[in-house]
Amino acid sequence: MLIKSKMSLLITLLVIGFSSHGNLVFADTLNAEQVKALFTDKTTYATHVRKDFDITTYFASDGTLISIRKGDEQWTGKWRVESDGKHCIRLNDPYSGVAKIERCMIVKDDGGTYKRFKIKKNGDLKHIITYKRFADGNPENLK
Repeated sequence: MLIKSKMSLLITLLVIGFSSHGNLVFADTLNAEQVKALFTDKTTYATHVRKDFDITTYFASDGTLISIRKGDEQWTGKWRVESDGKHCIRLNDPYSGVAKIERCMIVKDDGGTYKRFKIKKNGDLKHIITYKRFADGNPENLK
């Protein structure tokens, strides 16, 4: 009886832990609608935690973006949200204009602070970006 109840618990946890697409679902991960609402027509003020630099980005409602990194380095690109909630960004190299590889990551709510995580091949999360603040529209007039 004890083995049967433990097996039921394990199956329940596995069902809860995986979405219909077979991707792991992490607690406090935003869904597609939440990610769209958070970023659409917003300017974000963030820190790249791995490389230790600040980023200010305007996410336009038409799927384009303009980003200032490291104080004055301007990047342009495109953004979108996948149906499973992954926030995808494809930046253009600021010097050559060539589009870089698109990066899709999950966004988590960490008690009101939003963080962007890469899902590694082994399923572990790697914290990449911390969003410090969101502002409506394009108050920095990024162009």
